Amino acid sequence: MITDIFIPEKIGSYYLLPKRILGFDLTKTHVYASQLYLSGNSIILEKFYQEVIDPDTTKPYPERVAQAIRTITDQAPPCNEIRSSLSSIVVVFKELTVPFLEPEKISMILYFEIEQYLPFPLQNALVDFIITKQNNEEKTSTIFVAAVQKEYVATQLAYFELAGINPQTITLDLFDLYGFYREIPAYNHLGNIVTLIDIEFNATRIAFIVNKQLKLIRTLPRGIAHVAKNIAQNLNIQNGKALEDIIRFGLEKLDDENYKKVASIAMNEYLQDIKFTLQSFLSQTIKYTAIDQILLLGRGSEINHIEKFFSENLQMHCSIFDSNALLKMSQVTIKNSTRIPRANVISLSTTFPSPITENFNLRQQEFAPSANIQFYKQFFCMVTLTCLILMTLFGHSYWQVRKLHLAAQAMERSVITKLNELDLTDARDFKRAIDDAEEKVSKEEELWFGFSRQTRFSFLKALQDLSTAIDRKSLGLQLKKMIITTTEITIEGEVKGFEELKLLERALKESKLFAYVPTLQELKFSEKLLLRKNSEGAQ
Repeated sequence: MITDIFIPEKIGSYYLLPKRILGFDLTKTHVYASQLYLSGNSIILEKFYQEVIDPDTTKPYPERVAQAIRTITDQAPPCNEIRSSLSSIVVVFKELTVPFLEPEKISMILYFEIEQYLPFPLQNALVDFIITKQNNEEKTSTIFVAAVQKEYVATQLAYFELAGINPQTITLDLFDLYGFYREIPAYNHLGNIVTLIDIEFNATRIAFIVNKQLKLIRTLPRGIAHVAKNIAQNLNIQNGKALEDIIRFGLEKLDDENYKKVASIAMNEYLQDIKFTLQSFLSQTIKYTAIDQILLLGRGSEINHIEKFFSENLQMHCSIFDSNALLKMSQVTIKNSTRIPRANVISLSTTFPSPITENFNLRQQEFAPSANIQFYKQFFCMVTLTCLILMTLFGHSYWQVRKLHLAAQAMERSVITKLNELDLTDARDFKRAIDDAEEKVSKEEELWFGFSRQTRFSFLKALQDLSTAIDRKSLGLQLKKMIITTTEITIEGEVKGFEELKLLERALKESKLFAYVPTLQELKFSEKLLLRKNSEGAQ
């Protein structure tokens, strides 16, 4: 919920919050999926799925694909992201060099740069890219651009929509495979030119890599199903039986020379298309004249001794793509299994995090995920956090007020206890106890005042001090009224001018009789003068 709203999903390759990804590879006959769990630096390969698409042609093909997808998602736990790779056979590729290093700036000019190479209108295209090489000194980037017509992305999304699934990312199979290949440390030492050949039932995907840089891509519309079909026709057997035999026995079936001959012819015919593609790729390189390594993967790589047959006929070093070499990485573990199925390499590539393909997504423009979802997430989080903050402030305020209230109650009980000990009250209520104590103290003060020698002549002393402090004649003071109490003297009168008013105020303030003398502002005045508490000070 809070990923990419308040905190980033990851910093570098470290995932701040755990994330589960389910990646799909849709072929003509099968749906493959791989499930990964990412947490911190660790990558857990949780589960691999293989689902056959229902061969019943009476049902619409999209519904059969959707059913296979739904069967997989019903088995999988809730995932944070759904990804799906698009077949490269429907994509136009172009390598470009642009004068930018930042992906954001490259994206701004991408459609303009690729338009002249497209065999279809730009407004019908979805375009994205991966960066295969950068020159920091010249500030240039070599990018591999993929452009696809919108209808193919719409078709891909329709399969998932029928299954009730909403994938966030649409990638490309060979881009994902290239990114996955670059993540395997065991392949970092390979020679100058490496070719990846993914042999599936109905297609063959070829990626041409020069000095670890993806240079060329091609997808052939033929696979081992085509080979099996030729074998079945020549041997007069079912296609399924021919496919089973070629995967199980390869090109050599014991005590069956006829099978060996037919299978070799069918495989050689299939291999001609691959050989032509490789020669075409080589002709486009200036510096190199030979392929150092061919890596075979996909369902076709399960054919017995397939790498030997390729090596002998292509006169190149061929081996099986070892995706399980990934498990030698300390941060990668596999759950409930010991090996990665060869059929799931593409779906695993689609799921596996790679800095090369992490920003690639053909789900753009009208196919982009609804922005409302992100808005609703942000709004919900804002409301939730606001409520939490208000509740926290309310709770803190309530707790503080309660603490003060309890402290006040404790103080009141302490005061009541002390007043009871002093025999000033016998009440248990604080206000009543205070009232009783004040009443009793007032009576005691009156009684003490009547008998105290210090206060017996206090009124006379006050008059004497006033007479000494104030020169009535020089001030022109006309005193109309004077009220003397035990705490204050109220005087009412007037003087003849403001200068005399200042002298009167100064005389009153200099007298030791008063604790406070207000500022006199009017010639006619009536002011209360607060007497000092200590009667000795008034003498």
